[in-house]
Amino acid sequence: MPMPITNQNMDSATIPALAGADALQHIGGGFETDVYRTTDGRFVVKRKREALPSTDAARREARRMQRLTRQFSACLGPEHTIATTYIVAGDAQGRPGVLAIQPWLAGAQPLDTLRYAELDHATHLRLLHHLLVIIARARRCYRAHGIMPDLYGLPGGTAAWPSRAPHHSPRLVWDFLVRRTLLRSHNLLLTAAPQQRVVLVDYDLAYRQYAPWLRRLYFTTRFLLLWRDRWLIARRLRALAAAADHPRR
Repeated sequence: MPMPITNQNMDSATIPALAGADALQHIGGGFETDVYRTTDGRFVVKRKREALPSTDAARREARRMQRLTRQFSACLGPEHTIATTYIVAGDAQGRPGVLAIQPWLAGAQPLDTLRYAELDHATHLRLLHHLLVIIARARRCYRAHGIMPDLYGLPGGTAAWPSRAPHHSPRLVWDFLVRRTLLRSHNLLLTAAPQQRVVLVDYDLAYRQYAPWLRRLYFTTRFLLLWRDRWLIARRLRALAAAADHPRR
């Protein structure tokens, strides 16, 4: 899926490397975004499916997304975020859109795919403590700005997504309220050893295109559900401590 670059925003160092990638491999997507990897394996490229009427509108959107990324990165801190560059590019039909470009994190795993029972004790413990830090910082972000990063995300895949909003789907509402805890996040990744950081990879504003009351309800609900996630993590920490005190023979 070639995408000729028509304008760049913020980070010029990324542009020559991306221009040298003559093809993009589709690796996933969700309700609003298609996700690709460059053929050289160096970058992830994300393209929003939202149609933009002009190049100027795409530039404004790129600037908005860059400001939001900086805000969320400042909230969570550099140890739990990754560099993200936004550029304006045209697709094969010449329609302008915004691409988010991030480094490919080789060996990183979304938390939703982790087998927690197979993690060694030190990795498991480090991951849980990172999540507690992320929860505390996300809550501070909500108190300060009324919004916070989308720490959860929607399930990825190549299957067709419903054209209606996620909250109109009973399956996704159930997933949102019950199944998708922070321990099963799609937007948080555990990077490979030796760093093994928990990092956020999606910096867009959830429910941005919907009514303000719906966005407020969404973020308030997420704020409250972080209490649940904190309790689940604390329970898992107690189980790890008990296992360390009474190792199997």
